Amino acid sequence: PMEVALPTVDATTTGDGARTTDGHTNDASGDAGAVADGGIQMADGDLDAGGGAGDGAMPMACVGPEPRMDEMPPEAIPEGTCMNCPGAPTPIWRLDDFQNDSCGFEQTYGLNSFNGRATLVALFNAGCGYCQGQAQNLERMRLELIAEGVSAHFSAMNGDIYEVHQARIVDRCSFPFFQDTAEAGAMASMGGRIYDMYVYRPDGTLHVFFDGFGELNTYLTEVSGYENVKAAMVSAARGEEYVAPHPPVEIFLPDGGLGNADQGNE
Repeated sequence: PMEVALPTVDATTTGDGARTTDGHTNDASGDAGAVADGGIQMADGDLDAGGGAGDGAMPMACVGPEPRMDEMPPEAIPEGTCMNCPGAPTPIWRLDDFQNDSCGFEQTYGLNSFNGRATLVALFNAGCGYCQGQAQNLERMRLELIAEGVSAHFSAMNGDIYEVHQARIVDRCSFPFFQDTAEAGAMASMGGRIYDMYVYRPDGTLHVFFDGFGELNTYLTEVSGYENVKAAMVSAARGEEYVAPHPPVEIFLPDGGLGNADQGNE
C-alpha cells in the first residue's frame, strides 16, 4: 500500500495567537491536527518514541506515568510556602486528565505520580494561540529528550475558565493535560498564572520556575527560549545546576541608567 508521510513538529511552528498580559487571547482557528509519533509508555514504565501506525509498528500506547491511585494523599503544605521558589515541594492538587493519549486519561490524580523523573508543568489557556504553539513545541522537546536518553515527563494544566476550549489544544501534544477547576484552585495554589512553567527534579522539588512574563525568554518558537527551557529539563534530570544558555541581555544607557534589551528605543 502507498506510504503516507506523517507531519513533523518544527521548533518554528506555533499557534496563530499572541501572548497577552491577562492570558485571555482566544484563537478560533486553534483546531490543528495531532502531533505525529508521540512517545509511548512501555511495559517497564520507560518512554519510547515509538512509530506511527503507517510504518507497521504496534499501535501507539499511552504517554506519561501510570497514575498512583493507591497512595495516601500527600501531607498538606504549610501556609505561606513559596511554591515558585527553588526547592518548593510538589503541589498536592488532584485534577482530571483530559488528554486521550495519556496513561491517566479520564483519571483524577496529581503530580506525585510524576516523581522519579524530571517533570515540566506548563500553565495554559487552551483557547490561546500562543499557548497552543507552546504545547506543540513542548511535544517536540519531549520527543527530542527521549531520543537523547534524558528521563523526563511533560504535563500541562488548562486554566479553570478555559475548559470549553480543550479541543483547541489537546491535539497539539500527547502528554498528560490537567483541567483546573474553581473548586480545586490548583493554578493559584502553585502561585502561578497562564504562560508560567515549572520544572521539578526527580525527587519532586522545584528546580526552575519560568515566569511567563519574566525577563528570561521562554518563547519556544525562538531558539533562545527553546534552549532555555530544554536546558532546565536536562539539568533537572542530571542533578545539575541550571544555567540559562541565553540569559537576559542588559544594556547600559549613556546617562548611566540600566535598561533592558526588550525596552527598545523611546
